[in-house]
Amino acid sequence: MKRNLFYVLTATLLLSACGEKPVSLRMDLQPGQEYEVSTAAEQTASMTIYNQEITYTQLINLNHVFHVDSVLPDSQYLFTGYLKSVRMEVLPKSNKGLVQGFIYNSEKASENKGSYVSFSYIFSKFLKKPYAVRVNNLGDVLMNTKTDVIRSIGIDTVAESKDALEDDFTTLFAVLPQKPIRTGDSYERNYTSGTENHMEWQNTYTVKEINANEVIVDFKGTIKSKENKAGQATFSGDHSGTMQISRETGLVNSSSTSMAIQVKDDGGINAAPKISGKVTYTCKKIK
Repeated sequence: MKRNLFYVLTATLLLSACGEKPVSLRMDLQPGQEYEVSTAAEQTASMTIYNQEITYTQLINLNHVFHVDSVLPDSQYLFTGYLKSVRMEVLPKSNKGLVQGFIYNSEKASENKGSYVSFSYIFSKFLKKPYAVRVNNLGDVLMNTKTDVIRSIGIDTVAESKDALEDDFTTLFAVLPQKPIRTGDSYERNYTSGTENHMEWQNTYTVKEINANEVIVDFKGTIKSKENKAGQATFSGDHSGTMQISRETGLVNSSSTSMAIQVKDDGGINAAPKISGKVTYTCKKIK
């Protein structure tokens, strides 16, 4: 009797798994809605310059807001996005004389200290400057006017600071599977992010869990410089993590990524920086 009961339970579980209905994930937003995307990065960078090792930790917190302006007839969305606030901190771990620590906080000027002047200038110019983003219902970014805004306010020559403004929601939007999925399925999504220093992402997503509210996926992939119009150093690396995707909106509610990058500097300096750390995203509806 016990053996028969075991077989019945096993068969029930197998039938349940095989009978799981496939889920289609698409962006489903309404005009007038507004969301805030928060990015928190904690990364350690190390390099060797003139036979001296330099190590430092950088902390970056960005808060972006995007407003759903309209839903276009061809299943596309038009957003207005802007950078709401930023906090950056560099903490030297070795050779403190070669790496200057600083803090810049757009929301709390009393916290600012050290060599943050150039960042202060850049972000004070760019903060809350609106730019347009158009995406399809799979999250592919089809148009982004951020570069035009950066150039129009005259900060396109300050490469280090401009790089920090490149986030255009691509890594959170373009993660949806093109076909319906079940638990255990894997799918690939490749895309390019950045408006000036283009970064090519190749990702494989594996569906870990599907519940009533979210699809939870593990992912891993590579990231590398694809095209660099600003003449900056090239880089390549890999990343992996987990994200929770809303079944209702198709937006990533939260994500945690571990990342390791190797930078190649063509400027003649004997430096080969390595950057590793964790980046987390959260997205919440504010309107």
